[in-house]
Amino acid sequence: MQDGLISVVLPAFNAATTLAEAVKSILDQTYSKFEIVVVDDGSTDSSPDILSSLAAHDRRIRVIRTPNRGVAEALNTGIATAQGDLIARMDADDISEPTRFDKQVQHLAQYKSCIAVGCCMTLVDAKYNPLPKQKRAPPNIKAKDRCKGFRHFPPSPPVIPHPTAMIRSAALKAIGGYRPCFRSAQDRDLWWRLSQLGEIHCIPDRLLRYRRHEAAVSQRYPERSVADSLISDLSAIARHFGLDDSELLDEYSSQRVPSATVQKYARLLGQRYPVQHLASYRAITRGHPSVAGHQNNSSALRYSILQLLRTPFSPKSYRLVSATLSLD
Repeated sequence: MQDGLISVVLPAFNAATTLAEAVKSILDQTYSKFEIVVVDDGSTDSSPDILSSLAAHDRRIRVIRTPNRGVAEALNTGIATAQGDLIARMDADDISEPTRFDKQVQHLAQYKSCIAVGCCMTLVDAKYNPLPKQKRAPPNIKAKDRCKGFRHFPPSPPVIPHPTAMIRSAALKAIGGYRPCFRSAQDRDLWWRLSQLGEIHCIPDRLLRYRRHEAAVSQRYPERSVADSLISDLSAIARHFGLDDSELLDEYSSQRVPSATVQKYARLLGQRYPVQHLASYRAITRGHPSVAGHQNNSSALRYSILQLLRTPFSPKSYRLVSATLSLD
C-alpha cells in the first residue's frame, strides 16, 4: 500500500469508441500520483488493442483481461490488485474533469471521518454535450442518510454517484468489495455496507461528465434494477437486526426470483420490519409490481387501497395509489 497513491479502477466492456478519451481525462489530472487499473471484462471489439497501445505509452496504466463476468466481478478484480490508499471509480465512457482527484483528496484529508467521497456530475449526451436539465447540487456535503435505525420509511443509504466515488481502500477491502449477486444495484449495496464504517460525502462541484445512454444496465433491465435495489435494502435491514441472510442472497443470485426472496426475508425478519409493505412500495412506485409478488395491476391496486385505508393521513399512501393508477 502506497501513501497518497490513488488506484483508479476502470472496468471496460466493448468500449472502443470512448475508452481512449476516458483514460486521457485521468492522465490529464492535476493530481499526478495515481495508477490506472483497467479491467477488460471480455471485450470483443478493439478495446484490447486500444488498451495495449495506451499501456505501452504510460507505465501508470495496467491492464487486466478476464472473461466477461459483469461489472461487480470486474471491479473486485481491479480492487484486489490496487496498490493505493485510495480507490477511485471511473467508467469507460465518462470524463473526469482535471481537478477531480485534487479536490477529492483534499476533502478526504480534511474530513477524517469520511470514508467515501463523490461529486456532482454534468449529464451529457453521446457526444458529451451537456443536457439541458441538470441535477441540483446537494445542500450539504454529507450524503443524506434516510436509515436512522430503519425507523424512517422508506429507508435509503447515503448515496453518491457511483462513477464519481473515491473510497479509502482499507474500508472498501474491509467489507469485501462488491457483492456480485447485485448485478445492477451493486453501488447501492456498497453504500449500505460502507455507511456502517464511516461517513459518505458528496462535493457540490461538477467534476465528472456522465454520459446518459440506453446501454446502461438500469435502462436495459429496469425490472432487474428495481429488484436488486429492493433486495439490497432488505439485506441491509437484516444486517441491522443481526440476522444472517447469506443463504437468501445465494438463492436470489442463482434463481433470480425477487418475489420469492421477498417472502423469505419476510419470514426471516418476522415482526421486526414490514417487509411486504416496503417491497410493495418500492415495486409499485417504480413501475414493476411483480417484483413484490403482485401478479397484475389489479392486485397492486387492491394492496395500495388497503394501505390507504390503514394510513389515510400518510402522503406515501397517496403516492402509492397514484403510482398504481399510472401503471400501464
